[in-house]
Amino acid sequence: MCIKQFSKKCPRWVCFACGVVVLAVIVYAGRQYAHYRPEAFVVENDGTHALISHIEIQKDKMSPDALSIHINEYVQFDTMDGNVHIIGLGGGDEYEKPHEHTDAEFESGKFGIGESYRVKISKKGVYDFHDHKNPKLFATVIVY
Repeated sequence: MCIKQFSKKCPRWVCFACGVVVLAVIVYAGRQYAHYRPEAFVVENDGTHALISHIEIQKDKMSPDALSIHINEYVQFDTMDGNVHIIGLGGGDEYEKPHEHTDAEFESGKFGIGESYRVKISKKGVYDFHDHKNPKLFATVIVY
């Protein structure tokens, strides 16, 4: 709604300024929520809801590279860089640790553009995930 409707003496530049402000708000809101994920939880077979925490795989990092979740919640790795990834559990090249694989239960297999890997974690602990294709991409998930 233009300010001009409220006052007959409103200068034309005020209407232009209102339009610019409204456009700026729309653009800002679009940029702010560009990575919004409508899927925040999954409904289990027993009808309960389990939360999904997202980790974005980017060209040079995973974001966030550390997060904490509750037992029986999900972590989803989302491809944002257009490359093929294989997510696994074990040390990567972070903090000068040797590259290792510790648990086949958490191996994603290959997934790429527009795909994700989702895993449910059912035990307390600290889980170090990394990308087998690029071990410098890693994230730590703390389950409590």
